Amino acid sequence: MPTKVRFNHDTHHQTAFPGRLTLQNQSQLIHIKLPNMSATTSQHVYLRDLHYEHRLWRNELTFYKEELTILEERLKEIVSKNTDHEVVAHVESFQNRFDLQRSHISDLKHRIKKHESFLADYAENHPIAVDHVYFTDHTALREDTDRFRELYYELKTEFNKFAVRWM
Repeated sequence: MPTKVRFNHDTHHQTAFPGRLTLQNQSQLIHIKLPNMSATTSQHVYLRDLHYEHRLWRNELTFYKEELTILEERLKEIVSKNTDHEVVAHVESFQNRFDLQRSHISDLKHRIKKHESFLADYAENHPIAVDHVYFTDHTALREDTDRFRELYYELKTEFNKFAVRWM
């Protein structure tokens, strides 16, 4: 019989503040302490733990998608103030990378929704057993989400350095 997964609290999230999700808008910086959902003893977890992690990811991805809109607005400001060929080349590169990130967000959200649908169907068909059954951990989805977070943060950092230089 599988053992229940244990979550350690030494997070592997790659943000400016380890162990925290950093949300930023025009006027404030918000740090939210995140649990590390990495399995340390097993590849099996309860449905409620998977659902919890899905909710966190969906909210995080929604934030990133909205933030991309803000970054694109800043990109338009840079274009309007600079016509240098070097700037135009960087602007096109950043726009392409923003579009790619938006595509990755869409893909991750679709995969999360698909997994949630599977879990919801199981819960509907087995309402009593759902709290007593282990599910295979979604390790690949977690790793892809973590990798997206790292790459997004790198892109945002690089863009902000570019914006400071050309504004």
